[in-house]
Amino acid sequence: MTGFIYAIECASRIKIGFSKSPLRRFTKIVSDAPLHCDFLGCWPGSVSDEMEIHAMFSDIREHGEWFLATDEVRSFIVDRAIQIDIGKRKKDGGQLAEHLSATGTTDAALAAKVGCDRSMITKIRAGKATPSLPLALAITRETGVPVEALLPAGAAA
Repeated sequence: MTGFIYAIECASRIKIGFSKSPLRRFTKIVSDAPLHCDFLGCWPGSVSDEMEIHAMFSDIREHGEWFLATDEVRSFIVDRAIQIDIGKRKKDGGQLAEHLSATGTTDAALAAKVGCDRSMITKIRAGKATPSLPLALAITRETGVPVEALLPAGAAA
């Protein structure tokens, strides 16, 4: 089966996996992850290619398809990956994601502070949902991210 080998970094670990739709897979992983994740890239490959890569880095395997984020693994990925700017998909211009990453705040922790479900914060951070104005204001109060950065252009006017 052909598709793509993808690489995702989260909490100093890199997941190397196979998918026919790596961006959809990334979205699923981000929605399940308690910490910020970065899409490092993908390249054409097969399940057998994925297995070879896993064998190559077996000495630094942490769990399943997750490996320590070493310079060797990063270099391997950079040499092969097709770069896809996931940031273009974020309605907040990355400001909410940057804040959460910089402060070590999880989506669940922010959700608890602003009174919504964790999945809503994950979707807002990924540019997949627009918060209501009251929720956007609550996020702004908690994070300092401007409300205009959380809403579509012109919505806060």
